Amino acid sequence: MYEVCEVMSILFSLSVINLVLTLILHHVSFCLKLWMMKGQIHEELNHLDNAREAYKQGVSKYEF
Repeated sequence: MYEVCEVMSILFSLSVINLVLTLILHHVSFCLKLWMMKGQIHEELNHLDNAREAYKQGVSKYEF
């Protein structure tokens, strides 16, 4: 079982990665893989509405 400090460290790391992805996506918004990563991070943080929005934005910007 994880200790509280380990869980907080993981959540902080995911939040930082999410912030970095958000900054990158402002410049490279067409990269579907980055939108998928952002959605997966939101899922890990249990922010399901944000995850859906990230997936939706990624698909809308991707040209099939």
